[in-house]
Amino acid sequence: MHTPQSNGEGGPETRESTASGASNPGEHAACGLVALLVMGVATLYLYPTLVVATRPLLLLSSTVIVVALLWVWLSVWLSIEIVLEWQTARARTE
Repeated sequence: MHTPQSNGEGGPETRESTASGASNPGEHAACGLVALLVMGVATLYLYPTLVVATRPLLLLSSTVIVVALLWVWLSVWLSIEIVLEWQTARARTE
């Protein structure tokens, strides 16, 4: 969050301020990697079903499979991030 501050000369000076429980990029990357692994395991079990379900789409079937897997990966990633932020906020208030 940027907080404008006066530097004494009339011009604003910006200062970075972070929350005490702010997560770093490494945590986001770890969540993304865990979500990718979950999606990979799900793909191993569900790929034949996805192929059968998208076979009527002919040339678009591979595109639909990629979009579905991308959607699963991002959904799992977002879910993990939400749960971790919720747990962090809960731990800070206790």
